[in-house]
Amino acid sequence: MKKFLEEKQREGTLFFDIAEAMEKTGNSRANVIASLAFYKKKGEIISPFRGIYVIVPLGDQVRGSLEPSELIAIAMRAKGIPYYLGLLSAAVYHGASHQPPQKSQVFISKRKKKPWQFGRVGVEFLYKKDLDKVYTEERVVDNGILKISTPEQTAKDIMIFSKQSGGLNHIATIIHELFEAIDEEKMVSVMMADKKKNMDTKTRIYNRLSRF
Repeated sequence: MKKFLEEKQREGTLFFDIAEAMEKTGNSRANVIASLAFYKKKGEIISPFRGIYVIVPLGDQVRGSLEPSELIAIAMRAKGIPYYLGLLSAAVYHGASHQPPQKSQVFISKRKKKPWQFGRVGVEFLYKKDLDKVYTEERVVDNGILKISTPEQTAKDIMIFSKQSGGLNHIATIIHELFEAIDEEKMVSVMMADKKKNMDTKTRIYNRLSRF
């Protein structure tokens, strides 16, 4: 197993599943699971999803996990789950200078997904039904590609998910910090998603934004 983990790191692929570990090590499922439990206890691997494992490089083991952005990008790719980083976590990528939340905020289409906590790294999951209708963009991170909400989608989500965004005063601060990154026409498109597009709707959107 140790040789297998070292080879995965040399390849630059930090995730694997039980089936791959069985194939590459030639061990039975029971032996592989027992071996993986040993390396989890040592802090060399973590398991964000059942049956999916992520290798924690030596330099990250003191934290208990990879950086949140890396962990999210790698784990979601490994599991094939549609997602995007949003709210305050995404706002940081768009120039908001506030401190990021203690747990990274990720939207998925599955209800009641338990949060992750690996050492000092936490991830909170929020439910959103139609992820295919959300405006997102990709950012390159170490060992992967991270999907995050656009500045406009981030602003919209922050207004909707006010409790998770720290309350009205905090929301006002974040929206103000996002203004430079927001394109007004794109903001209107985002806010009018799934709504009848008319001038009254557009006016209400501008009025709502003007409060911040």
